Amino acid sequence: MADEDAALKEMLKHLEEAASRIQASRHLMQENELVEDPNYLGLLARVSEALDMTEAARREARRRREQAERERDELRRELFALRQQRETPETVEEEPEGESPRPDTGGAQEGARKPWWRRVFGG
Repeated sequence: MADEDAALKEMLKHLEEAASRIQASRHLMQENELVEDPNYLGLLARVSEALDMTEAARREARRRREQAERERDELRRELFALRQQRETPETVEEEPEGESPRPDTGGAQEGARKPWWRRVFGG
């Protein structure tokens, strides 16, 4: 995930530079009044198309980076929750193997059946 984030960040930087340079080229054509010249109309169309495609690529890279950031943040939240669960002490104490939990009241619960060995041997 870190490699993807770094790659997308670098791509965004390059796409922003490319868009800036293409805009500068189109501005240069306008300053020199080449946009009116029929010999340069094809070039102007390609420069404009390149700018549109660069902007679309930049939007897509930004969208993917934002999605990767959301996924990373969600994974961090899940990891934090799992760590909290692991670090939180159990509220119910574990009984030694073979023993059943004893009620806190000290007496038999109403309707609760005593273990067979208590019924046979008493207690």
